[in-house]
Amino acid sequence: EVEGALHALVMPDQEAILASGTPRIEDATRVALQSAGAHLPGHQRLAGYALIREHLPRTRLGKFRRFLLPDLYEQARAGAGAAEPSEPSPEDDALLAQPLAGALWRLFKTRYPRRRLSLDASLSLDLGIDSLEWIALSLELERRLGVRLGEAETAEAFTVRDLIALVETAAQRPAAAVDAGRAPAARLTAEQRQWTREGNLGHRLVRAVLFALNALAMKAFFALRAGGYDRLPRSGPLVIVANHASDLDPLAVSAALPLRLRWRSHWGGDVARLFSGPLRRFFCRSVNIFPVDERSPGTTLALAAETLAGGGTLIWFPEAWRSPSGRLQRFFPGIGSLIETTGATAVPAYIAGSYEAMPRWARVPRRHAITVTFGAPLEAEALAAGSGETAAWRITHALEQAVAALAPAEDGDVR
Repeated sequence: EVEGALHALVMPDQEAILASGTPRIEDATRVALQSAGAHLPGHQRLAGYALIREHLPRTRLGKFRRFLLPDLYEQARAGAGAAEPSEPSPEDDALLAQPLAGALWRLFKTRYPRRRLSLDASLSLDLGIDSLEWIALSLELERRLGVRLGEAETAEAFTVRDLIALVETAAQRPAAAVDAGRAPAARLTAEQRQWTREGNLGHRLVRAVLFALNALAMKAFFALRAGGYDRLPRSGPLVIVANHASDLDPLAVSAALPLRLRWRSHWGGDVARLFSGPLRRFFCRSVNIFPVDERSPGTTLALAAETLAGGGTLIWFPEAWRSPSGRLQRFFPGIGSLIETTGATAVPAYIAGSYEAMPRWARVPRRHAITVTFGAPLEAEALAAGSGETAAWRITHALEQAVAALAPAEDGDVR
């Protein structure tokens, strides 16, 4: 129990996660907890969770030492739950003496200097690598080592040792050498690029009608108000970085934007949930939703970068999943990778009231006022100027603070 709400300490089973086909520990945990929570009454649903590496402490009789759990939870949330590095064996020393393995090891020490680094460190749990951080790391591997890893390959790497093995294998392929300066968007096919384009007359007519209906519904049913409206730039490329508490959030942000930005606003949608069939695909294309596949984060970044390159407005939710309590969650570093890669201007935004109108377990919304507050635009260079392990982490932390600063006092605590 944390402040009257239920939280969880989760020790992931890496073999089960690999067998499930879900590419990342964080994603698998989130999906499992959401699935379990959907069948529980409200008071039993989780308000937060943290990943741990070791079993929970027990007494000699096998009972949990419950008084230790709150401190363990806070330590895990602060990143202090990583496994202690062990002394390298002679075999490990021999491995790191090899050119590629040694270069990758030095890259990790430079990129994650404050993490507990070992060959058996978990890429997700110990180093905090999420889907989009994988993209930034993959680009760095191309630039420094001339090795390209496929997205399916990186999904099977759980530890630093696994990644070294993948790099060694990839380096032996004939196509190992790559153009390190190749932009992510250059990897998109012509069909994929269509998701970032204006669309035909039919798409534009449907977009105009649906955008108007959405704006009307938001104002009539949810009394939508927009604060900081005058802070918004007149044109893109922009990334609207907002908290995420409800399925209503994209609709609220879209309706709160001025028409000049709304018309070219884009956001990502789950490929399995929204793109299964020609009618749904036409609808998504009309309202500027591009497909997001968790197994292909590189394509997601490329589509986002292509949107921004065309002067579009990208709506992005760095928490990755809807808040279980309505409070702001920690941001994933993927948003930092995106801003670092594209150099786009970021506009922080806070959505208040959407959780009360439609929390994550609700199937239909109820009437409740929603407010979207926009902050001042922030340039990539300024965001990266703070303290942190990498530019992506510094940008992520700065944006998290900027969004939290816009929240009402009772909603702004980051969990």
